[in-house]
Amino acid sequence: MKISKLFSSTVAFIALFGFNTATKAQSLSMGIRGGGNYSTLLGIDSAKFKTGITGGISLNYQTAGKWSISADMLYTQRGITYQKNIKDTSGNQTEKFEYDYALNYVEIPVLFHYNFLSDSSKLKARAFFGPSLNVRMNAKNSIKYTKVVTYGDSTATTNTAGEQDLTYIYTPLDYGFVGGIGATYAITDKISASVDVRASYGLLDIREYLSQSTKAVRNANVSILVGVAYRLSK
Repeated sequence: MKISKLFSSTVAFIALFGFNTATKAQSLSMGIRGGGNYSTLLGIDSAKFKTGITGGISLNYQTAGKWSISADMLYTQRGITYQKNIKDTSGNQTEKFEYDYALNYVEIPVLFHYNFLSDSSKLKARAFFGPSLNVRMNAKNSIKYTKVVTYGDSTATTNTAGEQDLTYIYTPLDYGFVGGIGATYAITDKISASVDVRASYGLLDIREYLSQSTKAVRNANVSILVGVAYRLSK
């Protein structure tokens, strides 16, 4: 509850700051971003990071000073992979379960950027932070099962595969904070290119049915984005 209030207060502050920033904006740019994503679900034992892609559109307001504010809409592939191995006491039978979680989101981060160099510089280094609202598009678990049974000198192997729907296990909405560093280069007076390294941490326990006997599950990821933007106004 305290986290929810903190997040709501932060969003309200950013909305007010963003309105003031927009009314004093030196320029408005629109562009596209895309890149790779490296994600996990904190709270699931033995979970391994999963790679995916992310990309979408971006709006950026540049003030007359060193601050700017951006709002993105990004489709992001998230999830984890992990496996479980079971061996019986006799050692004649082993079972392996391989899990591949795919949780894909539309992310809407609103970020404050502080530009370290002057407005006249073509290359600008930035640091940024802000909240992100994430809407889940789909959620599934691809399962592979392998069973190996040894009879003396012979071995029998069984392989099966299936899919589990995770939409009723994890919440359709998530929110968190994003932070990172980046650089923007002015190719022309109207066109600029950028590269960002972002890290995000989910504040919401995304389990649909909470239980004190299990750990909270939260999204976390690191992404690298490259983009091109066109300045719409001076």
